[in-house]
Amino acid sequence: MIDSGLSRKFGKGGSEFLKGHLLQMSHTPTNDDFENTCLSAKELLESLHPRNGQYESDLDKFAELRNTYAKYCLEKIPGNWGRHGDQIGESNHSSTLCYLNEGNKKVTTFVSIQLF
Repeated sequence: MIDSGLSRKFGKGGSEFLKGHLLQMSHTPTNDDFENTCLSAKELLESLHPRNGQYESDLDKFAELRNTYAKYCLEKIPGNWGRHGDQIGESNHSSTLCYLNEGNKKVTTFVSIQLF
């Protein structure tokens, strides 16, 4: 899931080139670590000759959306029991899951709920 999401966001070349940095940004435990990793990724992109402005723009947009994927941000969401992804919805009462899935009790069809 992570690989396909990164490929959609950065294209195959960009996601492969920045994969280590992007994964580290996703799993970072603190804001400072996130910022340091993001800065390192920016420096790597700036060192390319010729520079790829699209990769730089995509990285900026990716960093702005940290509340939707960065570990340290997700852990701040009240009531998620330290879980991420479908586990949150599946652990709730079935009526809530049924409501969010428009009556479908067997499959989680919603992607995420942004609380910010």
